[in-house]
Amino acid sequence: MALYNYSKYSIAYYFWGEPPKKHNDPNSGSAQSGQGMPTQYSWDSASKLFSASGSLDWTTTAPGTRWIRLENGGQSVTVFTATSYPSYPDQNITYDWYTQNASDAVGVPSRGNLITTLIAEDGRYPANGALSDGFWYVRGAAVNTAPTTPGTFTQPTGTLEIGDSKTISWGASSDAESNLSKYILEVSVNNGAWTKIGQPTTPSFTYTVPMATSIKFRVKAVDAAGLESAYRDSTLLTVQKPMYYWNKHQVNVTNSYYEPGWVFQGTAVHGWFNCFTAYNFNSATGKYTLAGTTYRDKSISIGSVGYSMVGDTLHQLTATKSSSGNDVESTSYTKTGATLNQSLSAGALIQSGIVAVEGTYPNSGRHTDGYWYMRGSRLNASIAPPAAFTTPGLNETLTPRQAIDLTFGASTAPNISNYEVEYRYNEDAWTPVGTHSNALIRPFTVTENKTLTKVEFRVRAKNTSNVYSDYVYSESFSIEHNRVPTVTLNTENNVTLYENDTFKIDGSGLDLDIGDIVNVYYRINGGTSRAIATGISKGASIPFNEQLKFKGGVLYEGETAVTDALAEGPAHRLEVWSEDNQSGKSTIAERTFYVVPNRAPALTVDPFIDQSGMIDNDTIKLSGVSSDPDGNDVTVKYRVNEQAAVQIHSGAAGAWSFDLSFKLLRDGENTIVVEVTDTHNFKSSKTIKLNKTANLTPLEKSVQRYEIVPPAGTAQGVFLWVRRDKDQEVLAEISMTTGTEQEQYVPLTLDASGPSGDGMEDFFKLKVDAPAENIILKLSWTDDKPIIMISGALLQ
Repeated sequence: MALYNYSKYSIAYYFWGEPPKKHNDPNSGSAQSGQGMPTQYSWDSASKLFSASGSLDWTTTAPGTRWIRLENGGQSVTVFTATSYPSYPDQNITYDWYTQNASDAVGVPSRGNLITTLIAEDGRYPANGALSDGFWYVRGAAVNTAPTTPGTFTQPTGTLEIGDSKTISWGASSDAESNLSKYILEVSVNNGAWTKIGQPTTPSFTYTVPMATSIKFRVKAVDAAGLESAYRDSTLLTVQKPMYYWNKHQVNVTNSYYEPGWVFQGTAVHGWFNCFTAYNFNSATGKYTLAGTTYRDKSISIGSVGYSMVGDTLHQLTATKSSSGNDVESTSYTKTGATLNQSLSAGALIQSGIVAVEGTYPNSGRHTDGYWYMRGSRLNASIAPPAAFTTPGLNETLTPRQAIDLTFGASTAPNISNYEVEYRYNEDAWTPVGTHSNALIRPFTVTENKTLTKVEFRVRAKNTSNVYSDYVYSESFSIEHNRVPTVTLNTENNVTLYENDTFKIDGSGLDLDIGDIVNVYYRINGGTSRAIATGISKGASIPFNEQLKFKGGVLYEGETAVTDALAEGPAHRLEVWSEDNQSGKSTIAERTFYVVPNRAPALTVDPFIDQSGMIDNDTIKLSGVSSDPDGNDVTVKYRVNEQAAVQIHSGAAGAWSFDLSFKLLRDGENTIVVEVTDTHNFKSSKTIKLNKTANLTPLEKSVQRYEIVPPAGTAQGVFLWVRRDKDQEVLAEISMTTGTEQEQYVPLTLDASGPSGDGMEDFFKLKVDAPAENIILKLSWTDDKPIIMISGALLQ
């Protein structure tokens, strides 16, 4: 409420109001007694006295006649009014009468002298008049007051995102004098100092969220005279990085390798036995392979160049002298490995509409999880995109006139109005696929125009508020107007050929263009191309199966040598492909193979330490190592005396061991034969002699351990009944642990013991504080007689 200046005065009285009339009960009296009394009276407001005039004639007295009696010098007046008519002077008449006393007069106040000035709310005192407190007040000019504190902040709410443009709103202030001028809005970033960000005239302000983890606002009101209200604080608001939609893609990796330069090694006499006249470098794999013809058993002239492989190192020899043999003085150069130039790009879409904070994934790049991510629109600026295209399938090749049901997944956003699906050929302009609708399957027919060799699709969602999602793109699909033939090669990779082995080249060629003539070829180490299958395509596979024989270091097709002598050690390369009569050629399928003579595997046995004090339940551990110089898998078996052989290992050569039951050994000498066999049935063996000598000393004490597996996974205690011989003494201990804890044995409490049949039965029990997973029971008893029976129960 507004405040005003008030002047406070004393009260001066300049006139008095006529006193009130006090009516008395009707009375009667002699009419003549009023003879000559005044008939009129008046009130003097200044002197505060009554006066009277006129004279009563009783003969004219009638009802309604009035006469007056003044008393105390005009301090009071009594007024009589006749209510009956007299017949003669002394006759009594009735009358009404009332009295007025000057002492009852009320003064009418007026403003006196100024006493003081004061400030009060409007209405607290009269605007210009007397108050019951006995003073006169006059309201002056209004007093200016500060605006009220602004109301509670209503926006923003929730978690804010960096870079957002947000409206800050709060409750309006009021001003008693209606002269509110502005608001001063301040912000504290990350609990830092307050900074002014605006002076709006209305209770709202637009603000861009800065880089921060938290912000807080405060605001105060200011009037035209500069008076300020108190501050109003907002709650502390959390700030996070912006949320975006992301698409997850496979990663396309393109590798290309470059050869390093030659490194000079010196000049010396070198053997040319394994050298070839040329070599090939595969830029896709960075591998070297020997090519051309071998120098084996050939004369070497000055300037001849030969190549050989030792592991992954390529050697180059240049003859500095001539020789009819394979050893000749030569300069030597080497190169190892290759320089990799790897490029990565986005591949097929795996998942769309992933919601994550900015920086979670690259904007467009490979993430540490091995996938390629592409950032889309802000979460608060768009709707969730549709899911990826599922038809056509990944890496699918399309054909002319092919009818496709374009299929994609739905957006997770609500209130979807439609999906806009578009296509384009050869990266030209985008064109709608039919009419936009909310269907997730759209029919599409591939063009017959041979100049259009690739097509891609995209789709975006729109909701009923006309807000769009990002586009989701398919991969670019190739259109094969002449579909390239394919080849499937079943030949195993990295096989090693031994003498008289068969090298099987089998598989099939396929050309989906019916009527095309298809040929399948192979070659070894970049040599002569040889046809192994020919046919007219009927849309089905054309099988091939060529079996080469490895003899004398050379591969033969029947009796015809198809290679020069193949060197032992370096990798050799088989290439198979198909071609049609429309100049279409399949991808070359490659296999690597090696040639080495076979050698028997080897076997070593670890030293055996004599042991004593053993019983039939004990075992003897025998161990050793198998090896195979050709890297073949091996099988290791052992045989005890004349017993059947037992296999203990099958697979890659390496360490072997087995536990031999002591009871399998007979008294005296025992022969254990350990045999290793490779995959070509080459064998070697070792014989171990063990001498078993009986020592039938009775046991003084026996110990047995039992592993208990709780059906519920854990247990917290155990009841145990042990039936034993009367002369035996039994100690029961138990280990109850969890996880990888070491065994920790504690005695079970013997609760009771009594006869049972021909023996005794002991009852043990134990309960621990916490459930245990690993429970091991250990029984120790005197002599070597077995325990009759053990039973028990687990406690949860």
